[in-house]
Amino acid sequence: MGLAEDSPFYPIPADRIIMESPNCLAFYDLYPLGEGHALVIPHRPVLSLYELDEQLQAELWDLVRRVR
Repeated sequence: MGLAEDSPFYPIPADRIIMESPNCLAFYDLYPLGEGHALVIPHRPVLSLYELDEQLQAELWDLVRRVR
């Protein structure tokens, strides 16, 4: 599927992408708070993590764990 074009992060250059799952993306932050600071987001934009169903939340947190 890939990152939705209406995402505020779209497009993300390939050299910033760390890892991707079927519905989520991890990439280096343009304005890092520390070395290696990354963002992990769902492909489709939402206002809150809690708008995602349980399966998608679990996928996102699994990607956070793998990137960490």
